[in-house]
Amino acid sequence: MAYTTLFVIALILVSGFIAYFGDILGRRMGKKRLTLFGLRPRYTAIVVTTITGMIISALVLGGALSMNSEFRKGFFQYGQILKKGRLLANENTRLASRSKELRQQVSKQQGELKKAFNEAAFAKKERDVARQKVDGLRREIDKRQKELTDLRRTQEIAETELALRKDELKLMLIQLDNANQALRLAQSKLVEAQQQLMDTEARLGATEAKLRETTGQLAEAEVAATLGDIGTLMAVRLRIGDIAVRRGDELARNIIRFDQTPFALRGDVISLLDRASQKAQARRARIGPNGRAVALIYWPDPDNQEPLDDESECIDIAVKRIAATGSDALVQVVSAMNTLQGAQVAVEMRVYHNREVYKIGDEIASVKLNGKESQGQLLLELSDFMQKELAKAAASAGVVPVYGQDPRDFLGSDRTAQMDVLLEIVTRIQKLGSEVNATVYAKESIRPSDSLNIGNVEIRLEKAQ
Repeated sequence: MAYTTLFVIALILVSGFIAYFGDILGRRMGKKRLTLFGLRPRYTAIVVTTITGMIISALVLGGALSMNSEFRKGFFQYGQILKKGRLLANENTRLASRSKELRQQVSKQQGELKKAFNEAAFAKKERDVARQKVDGLRREIDKRQKELTDLRRTQEIAETELALRKDELKLMLIQLDNANQALRLAQSKLVEAQQQLMDTEARLGATEAKLRETTGQLAEAEVAATLGDIGTLMAVRLRIGDIAVRRGDELARNIIRFDQTPFALRGDVISLLDRASQKAQARRARIGPNGRAVALIYWPDPDNQEPLDDESECIDIAVKRIAATGSDALVQVVSAMNTLQGAQVAVEMRVYHNREVYKIGDEIASVKLNGKESQGQLLLELSDFMQKELAKAAASAGVVPVYGQDPRDFLGSDRTAQMDVLLEIVTRIQKLGSEVNATVYAKESIRPSDSLNIGNVEIRLEKAQ
């Protein structure tokens, strides 16, 4: 810009100087009356002045062309520049129109973008609501899956208990056969037993008067006589043969927690087998190759007579069954078959869900007694009820009995004290002097692993209607 300004100033100055010099030259030539090309002096001055103006224009144009490249470019390319200017003007107009359209599109897109942002915010809000619903549905699904798992576990437990019930049914059939054999053997003792009964009735008649004065002594005598009769019956059954362990006899039981590691569960199962082995060895069973007097077997199908005899595999099955109970389990080791002395005992492992069978205050069984009967007769009837009907009702409800145990175990460990309780109940029945309903209630929570005895049950009396 500064260079162009200086060039214009210099061009004006040079033009002025040349004009001045031409004017002086014309006047001098006019004064001297010079002629050029035969022209009169006046016309010669005009020609000189004209030529001087032309020289000024030529010099100015030449100086401009030589000194300014942009002027030179514009001088020679003026037409192209004008054409290009018109094109650029048209292009500028088109671009302005395009810019206006683009601004309108940008404004429209900004409106759409704002609308999209609003829709996105609304969609996000709906997504959050949907996510909350999905989370709720997932929690509901997890809850249903847990319930389904519990139902499946309950089904497995029920199937296991059904299988155990089938085994127990078979055991009862075998027991029935053994009982029939015992009955046939007992028939040979029938005459002797009848004679003993006659003697007992004679002694009973002689001591009825004394019973009123010495109730305690007579009760002890009658209990001793009862226990003696039971001992005689057990002796008759033992004469069947040199059997160390009968099928279904319990050798050990224990409560095992289901939520242990498989290694800990396996250790508890092996420990239980060791206890069973000690009891079997005490009955003169032989120690086998596995280092125990018992060998664990498992029947996958109760109707299949070929059991699994791989003890490690059987232990694994027992561990899985315990873990599937979902709670503490009662594990019972019972003899799978009659075993003679000097042989290893094949045993089965029965697993029960150790749930609560009776709550405190639940009714278990009842019996009707006549308060007008003698104290000894009432004591025998009450004892027989607790050994049979009460035990049967408890077993039906889920209490797992110990097969082969002494039926007097219902008295508990302190039998003298428990007998005093029974005598007190008999005395209360006699005081009522009429038919009485004796109902047995659970005095504490009772589970399948518990044995009913005077310690955990309560007998309530009321007159029969």
